[in-house]
Amino acid sequence: MESWKKHLIKALEAGKLRPSVCDFLEEWRGAAHLPSWSAGAIDDLLARGELEELTNRFFCVAAFGTAGIRGRVIGNRPAAGELDKDGQPTCAAVGSAYINDINVARAAIALYRHCENWLCNRDDRFDVPKLIIAYDSRHFSRHFAEITAGIWRVLGGHALLFNAPRSTPQLSFTVRHLRATAGVVITASHNPRWDNGFKAYFADGAQVVEPHASSITNAYASISTEEVCVILSQLQSSAGGYQILPAGLDEMYLQRLQDSAVDPSIFQICPIEIAYTPLHGTGYPIMGPLLERVGIHCHAEESQCRMDPDFSTVQLPNPEDGKALALVLKLADQKRLDLALATDPDADRLAIAARDRSGHMRILSGNETAILLAAYRLRAMKNTRWLRGKRASHAAIIASYVTTPLLDELAKAAGVRMIRTLIGFKWIGEKLEDYEHGATASYRHATGMSVDYRTIDEAHRRELLLTHSTYLVLGAEESCGYMAIDCTRDKDSHSAALMACEAFAWLRRRRKTIQDFLDEIYKRYGYHGDRLLNIHCAGADGMDRMNYCLRSIAEKPLTHVGGRKIIRCMDFSKDNIRDGDGKAIPKVPFWIFDLTGGSRVAIRASGTEPKMKCYMFHRTAKRDLKRAMVETSAVLDDMAAAVQAELDRRMC
Repeated sequence: MESWKKHLIKALEAGKLRPSVCDFLEEWRGAAHLPSWSAGAIDDLLARGELEELTNRFFCVAAFGTAGIRGRVIGNRPAAGELDKDGQPTCAAVGSAYINDINVARAAIALYRHCENWLCNRDDRFDVPKLIIAYDSRHFSRHFAEITAGIWRVLGGHALLFNAPRSTPQLSFTVRHLRATAGVVITASHNPRWDNGFKAYFADGAQVVEPHASSITNAYASISTEEVCVILSQLQSSAGGYQILPAGLDEMYLQRLQDSAVDPSIFQICPIEIAYTPLHGTGYPIMGPLLERVGIHCHAEESQCRMDPDFSTVQLPNPEDGKALALVLKLADQKRLDLALATDPDADRLAIAARDRSGHMRILSGNETAILLAAYRLRAMKNTRWLRGKRASHAAIIASYVTTPLLDELAKAAGVRMIRTLIGFKWIGEKLEDYEHGATASYRHATGMSVDYRTIDEAHRRELLLTHSTYLVLGAEESCGYMAIDCTRDKDSHSAALMACEAFAWLRRRRKTIQDFLDEIYKRYGYHGDRLLNIHCAGADGMDRMNYCLRSIAEKPLTHVGGRKIIRCMDFSKDNIRDGDGKAIPKVPFWIFDLTGGSRVAIRASGTEPKMKCYMFHRTAKRDLKRAMVETSAVLDDMAAAVQAELDRRMC
């Protein structure tokens, strides 16, 4: 008997490994074509008795979920051959629950097979599935991109790859622009440095939703490790396997991004300077040229413009984390600038910091930025008469259910529609696809003519939507995600940055700060505060606790939060809920609880990280904003403590 099997049997008999872990371990190590690096790493961990590490690596198969697959590429306790002498990773960590060559290849195979079937079912049986691939600055991103491209070549498809790291929104734009069958971006977005992932997009440029999602998920689950290893072995004799995308695509994307501004003349009337950091990610190659060409002087934090997979100047490359903005805030102070922007590694999220009346740089929350952008754009679109009269009812703000309720009041006051979606910009992308199809179908019915939606310019697209369907004012999520125009179908920090700069310039011309503008809104609609509680559940034990808690909430929902009684519950796991368009919301483990006194709590599991996320909201109607803020903060503190205690109890 081979030594790895002896170690495995011994650990199982001693009760030190779960049977499910042993099953996944045996499937991987027993695969005849398993790459030598994987076999050696498993053997090393077994021989050293690293059973907790093996449990965390093999307690499940990396699930194809909300955003494809995402997880660790660097182990807590690395195996032999996974790091070089300087401690840098040389190959992605082995493990069925980790992101490595095998699981990336598995995802690429599943996506290809679904695309091939989809084309056949559309009578496009002679079309070759075409894939666009982008990647960020993380460890193994280029390597995984080349594996994905090679898989498509082996299976009979056509793959096109960016020649350097590019952002997630640019991938979305390019899929639509080149009319590809699908797209992939290799990224873990704002996750820690030890993570990476495989994010899948479909022909509309949005992340996959039904019916594609379940088809890809089922295909992914049906592919054995042995089959993946056999296909991977064929890549070694298949040089290349992809075509490099032309550099001119950057210019096409830039031209579309310029349409994000409602009133671009404001930058000539009131020139501005800003500080910016891409946090070692993919933002600067587009952000720098975009801002400069519209007349914004961009001072970039040079130390963070270097694409660094270790994110060496920040603990966590997440613009939601105020600590990540330390250097760009320092730069703003040094240059005496009043606006600072930060984007995450794949440049889909944007954080804003603005100087207040007292001269301090204050970081806006994701919800505050959503309020700023929505309020400004509604005002600007009214001034340009885009939303004149009844046309306003053909426009919409689209936001997730956990984004500030104040957006509903702004939309109602402006006469535009408010559409709520599940968390994840793929659901906003799905709405935009519905509106596109509705517009082209209505236009054909009214005129007898067809229109190629993807080739018309922004002005004609806006008129088409406002006349025949629904026009997007703003797409927003509280987690620093925003969308201005639908040439991309995911959150886009580039267009969001241009929107923020436009609002800032408009306010500066009126000698107002962003805080002044927000305060005016709060005085009119009441102060809306919010708080996010993250409960981390890493590893096999953490996942068990989280799943147990989710089942507990489904079986016995909360009735109180602290001393506040729950007066209404939206149970997305059971209730038949429809959005503002009358479309059914898919059933997912997600709950919204309305409490007495104008408070709300929402609870769900993250789709991209091992944690539960709890969102708390409270509205105070007092016109004295200082008192309203103090009261709201105290209420949110109490709610957060009560929710934490309740979920801790249920996790036990």
